[in-house]
Amino acid sequence: MRVGGTSPARDDERLRLAALTVAFVDPALEREFRERVVAASRGAWRRAYRNILFVWLGFCFWDALVIPSASHTLWLLRLVFAGPPLVAAIAVGFAAPATFVRASQPIGAAAFAIPTVAAALVSAWIPAVAPWAPYALVLTTMFAHAAAMLRFVYASAVGWLVFVAYVVCALVAARPRAEVVNAVIWLATANLIGMLVSRSFERFRRRDFFRQRLLERERAKSERLVVNMLPERIAARLKAGEQPIADRLDDVTVLFADLVRFTVMADRLPPERVVALLDQLFSTFDELSARHGLEKIKTMGDAYMVVGGAPEPRADHTRAIAELAFDLRAAVAELSRSGALPGVELRLGMHCGPAVAGVIGHQKLSYDIWGDTVNVASRMESQGVVGAIQVSEPVYQRLRGEFVFESRGQIEIKGKGPVTTYLLLGRKTK
Repeated sequence: MRVGGTSPARDDERLRLAALTVAFVDPALEREFRERVVAASRGAWRRAYRNILFVWLGFCFWDALVIPSASHTLWLLRLVFAGPPLVAAIAVGFAAPATFVRASQPIGAAAFAIPTVAAALVSAWIPAVAPWAPYALVLTTMFAHAAAMLRFVYASAVGWLVFVAYVVCALVAARPRAEVVNAVIWLATANLIGMLVSRSFERFRRRDFFRQRLLERERAKSERLVVNMLPERIAARLKAGEQPIADRLDDVTVLFADLVRFTVMADRLPPERVVALLDQLFSTFDELSARHGLEKIKTMGDAYMVVGGAPEPRADHTRAIAELAFDLRAAVAELSRSGALPGVELRLGMHCGPAVAGVIGHQKLSYDIWGDTVNVASRMESQGVVGAIQVSEPVYQRLRGEFVFESRGQIEIKGKGPVTTYLLLGRKTK
């Protein structure tokens, strides 16, 4: 898969995870993961530690039922050693995203390590608690790996810290050998299983993030392609699910421009040169159209079609098209003088009026415009004068106060009969 210019090999390289910490080897990717995924999990973090706090305090009732002789000591232990760290863990879930990303894991690990190590210390010296301690510590260890939203490295550190704390305390307190061996087996097994679970989950989260990241980049790339093929406003409507997209346009101005003598020149050039010239020229046309706020509709061979007033309505679309026509003609003239397009000239035609526009196609989408306005504009170009801009009577009536025209009288237009046309010569001087 090639995404945003990256190769599959490069993507695989970035997906590599560190063996010990299960973090992305790529520091930029690890930073993005923490900023996007970890920071977005603040709500889940608060809920997790709120539930853990309730469970931890809820064991006070279990203490009273099972170990009544030591229940008050255990209640004090829970309130003093468990309450504040777990409340701090909940509180960090309300911090700013950057603070949460930086502080949540150490605080979460401490919220488990402090009360659990304290429990290990107490269990070694209170005979009534000792038989139950390994199971409580196992449960805490499993919580640290599976429910505390701790990264693999932090959950593992908490688990083995608890293991070491219990073993040391039990040996110092001279607990029975069988009891210690049993506890060691349970705690070690809980840690190994917990490490397997948390490591697998950590890898899954990172790989899922990476896949989502690739999908987002692919989606963004596809959306850019759609925007390149369609006007931005139309692409947004299509993305929103609107189907079909069809608009009746009350008033637009359509311009056709055709390269005269380009075909003759192209017959003498290699294909690569022909394509390069058209790409250079039409890219220039696209930039000029965008600069004037107009919408390119399509190219047809060596002809170019652009519309003003669609899909974004604007009051001055006819004047804008006229300004564009001068710029397109000047661009071709410059290339002709430079020798890139020797002898090639532009013939242009304009007309304004109502039309229909919409998106057609399924495999290849296309925004197009239809109607008599388009047909007349095409005839203005095809039956116009080489190097000149021929316009219809409606265009002349709109622009005669700002531009200079020359009447051609009536000419026979296919499908329309005799039609009065004008040549657009230039802007009026003030």
